[in-house]
Amino acid sequence: MHGIRKVVLVSALALLAFTSNARAGVYGDELGKCLVESSTGRDKVALAKWVFVAISAHSEVKSLSAVTDADREAATRAFADIVTRLVTVDCREKTKKAFRYEGAQAFQTSFALLGQVAMQYLFEDPNVANSLSEFEKHMDSEKIKQLATATEESDDKE
Repeated sequence: MHGIRKVVLVSALALLAFTSNARAGVYGDELGKCLVESSTGRDKVALAKWVFVAISAHSEVKSLSAVTDADREAATRAFADIVTRLVTVDCREKTKKAFRYEGAQAFQTSFALLGQVAMQYLFEDPNVANSLSEFEKHMDSEKIKQLATATEESDDKE
């Protein structure tokens, strides 16, 4: 049982990265598909909340958030319940095969895929999309254009 807890913890931490340099094998791919297909919109929001409260604990961003210890505990419990349901009920057989044949790496890539899909789900919200695009009004677009032009010119010389 201790090994499974470690795998679940590694998988949960992989969600924070949302990407993985390693490729999943066939069993990890199947598990990833199952996790995505079996998770609801509510699950994806709960996952995002868990990531948000985890990130909000960082000393450099803590002051930007009003997340309380109770909020953190609630988000953590909700996420743990989702992971437990996904790997022991909804995707039980795929989880067993991925763990048996590909080990912890399959969990890392599978949960990273779920994390990516959950973030995409949140980014579809118009309020989130608008907030993400706010930085554009503060960028120096002329400098970006100059860089693009300089890059095109150096490509022409090669």
